[in-house]
Amino acid sequence: MFDKAFDAFLKSTPGRAESPPDAAIDVAYRDSGIEGYWRERLAMLEQQSKEHYVSPFTFAVVYARMNQSDRALENLEKAFEERYPSMVFVPIEPVFDGLRSHPRFQDLLRRMSLRE
Repeated sequence: MFDKAFDAFLKSTPGRAESPPDAAIDVAYRDSGIEGYWRERLAMLEQQSKEHYVSPFTFAVVYARMNQSDRALENLEKAFEERYPSMVFVPIEPVFDGLRSHPRFQDLLRRMSLRE
């Protein structure tokens, strides 16, 4: 139901598609579906990180959504090292469900003292 959700998102934000970054995301989604959306979102985050701080936690979420486990785990490690506050949600955040059985994820939870 990504199409319906994306359309609802567009309708809920008047004037959104007039912004160049938002228009690029819209086009990416229309051309390549949710995978295109996440690829474009990642490209935007990488560009933003050249101009200002973008948390590795944010990158971890995007990589997890793209099913890139190694990259997601690398960024979770960085966020842990930075003591990023949202790390407390890692054990319950559904976006990380695909990582839960991974030994690196389990080790991270152990080091955080937040085992499932």
